[in-house]
Amino acid sequence: MRHFFPALGLLATLAGCTTCGPDETPAPTCYSAKVVGAACMDGLLLEVDRRYAIGAPSGNYTNLVAAVNLESTDSLRVAGQVVRAGQTIYFTYQTSPTARQAFCPQNTVPLAVPHVVLSNVSLVSCLASKLPVGN
Repeated sequence: MRHFFPALGLLATLAGCTTCGPDETPAPTCYSAKVVGAACMDGLLLEVDRRYAIGAPSGNYTNLVAAVNLESTDSLRVAGQVVRAGQTIYFTYQTSPTARQAFCPQNTVPLAVPHVVLSNVSLVSCLASKLPVGN
C-alpha cells in the first residue's frame, strides 16, 4: 500500500492531467469567436463558439466575452490584428482581473461578462494553420 499512492501519482502525471476527472477534456489551445463590436468600458465584444463555454449570456448573445486589450475602437485593432464586426477570429486568451482601463465619455458600466486578454489573434483557423504545406 505504501507504494500504491506514489505509483498512482506517477501514473496520473504521465497521463498529463493530475486534477482532471474521468469525464473532463483538456482545454483547447485556440478558440474561435465572431466579432460583435466594441464597448468603451469592455473592449472588443466576441460571441465565442458554443463549443467553448468561456463566456456569459448578455443581450442577444449566449457566450459573450470582452477583450480588454482592444488597441483602437475606431479600427477594432486587438493584439496587432485589425478585425471587423461579423468576422470570425481565432485566438488564445488569459482572464483579466478587471474591465478595460479607458476613459469613456458615456455614463456606462462594464458588462457582466468575462473580461479576457487576447493573444495570437488570427483570421485563419488554428487547424488550417497547422496543416502541412500542400494540403
